[in-house]
Amino acid sequence: MLDFTSALYLGMDHSHASLPPWQRLTEGRPAALAEAAGASRLARRVAALVGCQAAVLAPSTLHLQWDLGSLAAGRALFLDAGAYATGRWGAERASSLGARAAVFTHHDPEALARAVAGAAQPIVSCDGFCPGCGRFAPLGAYLDVIEKHNGWLLVDDTQAVGVWGRESEQSPYGNGGGGSLQRLGLAHPRIVLLMSLAKAFGAPIAALAGGTSFVDAFRAASATRQACSPPSAAALSALSAALDDNETRGERRRGILHSNVATLRDAFGRRGLRLRQSRFPVQTLGRGYDGAALHARLRQRGVSAVLHASRPGNEARLSFLVTSRHGVKELERVAEATWRSFASLSASGARRQTDQRRGERTCGRRAMAEG
Repeated sequence: MLDFTSALYLGMDHSHASLPPWQRLTEGRPAALAEAAGASRLARRVAALVGCQAAVLAPSTLHLQWDLGSLAAGRALFLDAGAYATGRWGAERASSLGARAAVFTHHDPEALARAVAGAAQPIVSCDGFCPGCGRFAPLGAYLDVIEKHNGWLLVDDTQAVGVWGRESEQSPYGNGGGGSLQRLGLAHPRIVLLMSLAKAFGAPIAALAGGTSFVDAFRAASATRQACSPPSAAALSALSAALDDNETRGERRRGILHSNVATLRDAFGRRGLRLRQSRFPVQTLGRGYDGAALHARLRQRGVSAVLHASRPGNEARLSFLVTSRHGVKELERVAEATWRSFASLSASGARRQTDQRRGERTCGRRAMAEG
């Protein structure tokens, strides 16, 4: 089965044999009592990577969103309509604690300005990069809005970290892999980043990064750091290996990834198949097809892709997740399989229409004879 469902974009998979060893998988105590060995050092490395003053690690972005939802209690929270599910769950947590939560139009600073009018110290939550539409959020414009109200901007940068970096003429994705803030050249004490490092970096661990005062306040108030297990020694070891790899081979990995995306787009284009315009490794077919049927036909041809809808009620789409480990032959094969799947669906649809017309004519002749 050709797999185009993995978000390990840079091909970092961290086999057990490749990681530094650990003595205990867990210390048996929450992070609030004592940080695991090496956790503080790794948090500082993550903060430096994404361009923030400080960071704190967590098992997942869900843990971070839960705590941020608690911190938003009694405040006004505004969620970009395209935000990932964990952002919506954080908003629901905040609402349950008395926050006034509202959704504004995806990537629309004017809609945000209208929504926050009259709000004091609003919290705005969004994703740094949206793989659905292939664009960065207008973070600078969002920041201009919230600064007028003394608010905070929470940015989930899970998709961007490891892929996008500082603008560079030599590298299409930029240098460093530091994510949206590095790509857009933004740094501000009222921006708070949260990110899973389980995609491009392949480490099942999350981080919250921002100004030192905010991170310290978060660390002191975090309920999950008091009641939940911290990241395991295995996850910390994987993060350490990923950061080392990014420093030594990250640019090469990103170069291969970009080349693979270009190869896939070219292979689809030569067959007349339209992909949404984006250089990001999540490559999505355009509109106007039965996503579930195409997904099933591709599986019959040995291709696994991602069937999804951006929001409930939306048209189901098919996406192909490209990594640096894919080979040219695999990329050509998935394009050929998709073209043949479309062709077989079209043929099946034409046969159904012919059968339907034949049935209608037969019923018509029978009715005339009986009449």
